Amino acid sequence: MSYFNAIAKGEPPERPIWLPLLDELAAQVEGCTVSTLLADATRWANVMPRIAKLVDARIIAVGFHNEHCLAAFAAFPDEPWQHDSLAALLECTRRLAETARPERELAVALPGPARLVRSLGLPLERASLDWIKPGLVKLLEMVGACRPDLVVIDEADVGEALLAGPDYRRLCSTLKNVTEYFGIPLGLRVAGYDDGAAAINGLRALRLDHLLLGPSATGNPAVAELLAAADGSGWQSLGLPLEGEGGGSELPGSNPAAYWSSPGQETDLERARKTGQTLAA
Repeated sequence: MSYFNAIAKGEPPERPIWLPLLDELAAQVEGCTVSTLLADATRWANVMPRIAKLVDARIIAVGFHNEHCLAAFAAFPDEPWQHDSLAALLECTRRLAETARPERELAVALPGPARLVRSLGLPLERASLDWIKPGLVKLLEMVGACRPDLVVIDEADVGEALLAGPDYRRLCSTLKNVTEYFGIPLGLRVAGYDDGAAAINGLRALRLDHLLLGPSATGNPAVAELLAAADGSGWQSLGLPLEGEGGGSELPGSNPAAYWSSPGQETDLERARKTGQTLAA
């Protein structure tokens, strides 16, 4: 059973995992640019299990290098999967879903609604969210049909205050309904927040189950502070930004279950390998 599905079933994992962001390292291994790799679904899907094995990562994460996906909604707001960038992500996801497991788990990220609206130069209001909703919901259905172990809506650098409105919550509820239909956990990733504890508590109003914290705008707070803020908050899991090899501290058993994640794309293969070895020991 996957890490996140075990949590959903009330079975606390034996130990934390590491969710690394490896697209840039994969491109280095392939000797190409990131954009070249992410445009070639076959090459992308073939290299990710190899790079995950190199760094002792149990989870393969794709879609977190997603700035190029924003162009898909600008070009085809109702059918963004028609754009080459999202077509490649979907095909890579399909291939990994067939080949990566059971040895590895699969997490897939999509740009979040607020990032999409902002990238289109629209205000974050109901009309804008309603405009992107059909395309985003259908895209999520297509990802869900691949049955990854986790889907994440990535709202990095949007600012958690913009995610508090009722229209945004309403759309998140719809997205969660989609993933629940496929039996897949849905998570939210934020970065650039000012106060980690405030983000943990404030974003719980969205009623999502998994929160993945990227780096803070003001420097990452102590792990103990974040765990204390999350204790009993209702989140099922909390991804913490990794600093240094192995994070510099052990993660105790907690509620929610806590694990490590890359703050951004990994760029140093040797460091990532040491990190994976430390966390797997």
